[in-house]
Amino acid sequence: MLLSDQSLHTDNIQVSPRATLYTQMPVDPNTGAQIKAAMPRVSLVGKVVPVTDKDEIFALRTAYSVAHTYADRLIESPKFAFWKLEPERIYYVGGFGVQSTWVDRLEFETATADILALESNELVNKLNAEKQQDLRTLCVQFLDVDDTPDFESVRVVAIDKLGLDLRVATDFGARTDEYRVGFLCSVFAMEDAKSEIFKIFQEAWEKEQGYEWEDMGPPVMKYAEDILK
Repeated sequence: MLLSDQSLHTDNIQVSPRATLYTQMPVDPNTGAQIKAAMPRVSLVGKVVPVTDKDEIFALRTAYSVAHTYADRLIESPKFAFWKLEPERIYYVGGFGVQSTWVDRLEFETATADILALESNELVNKLNAEKQQDLRTLCVQFLDVDDTPDFESVRVVAIDKLGLDLRVATDFGARTDEYRVGFLCSVFAMEDAKSEIFKIFQEAWEKEQGYEWEDMGPPVMKYAEDILK
């Protein structure tokens, strides 16, 4: 954060530095995505402190000036300085009534961003908007979801280099479960992920048509059940 020493929020931070940063993937309302309250989110709880390391400041100045071209004069001003949130606790919520958990701080600090992190949300929205029938077939054929009227909806929640997460609502929307559908191999680009996903769709369609073989289908795990049931 690039903060002015004349701002009220900077004064407040200096008096009480504790803060929480709420983070969530953006959703496009034009794609029929779920409401934001039903989507996964993470809260980072900690203290806001000034950045003092010279190498870190140099990296921040470069990155900030690229992302915010208007901010060059602010970066050079002695009235502005970089601050950061140092997380002490991390809390993950999977959505309405599914799962929530505290995340180990050391694991969070040493983790690296997934290779698809900056691009995956666009594909998530596209699949949810345009591939509903393929997603439903996947659920019926490989997740053992009954193809009955009470199968209300399926949504892709996230995609990463190892697979995708699905949120499935059944019992006319009264029950929600989450599944992990893995890729058969790690991917290294968004086009690789698209290829793996469409392979899964193709196998689900073939199974629906009566074509089956040994080791058919992706690895699947149900990792969250509706806690309201």
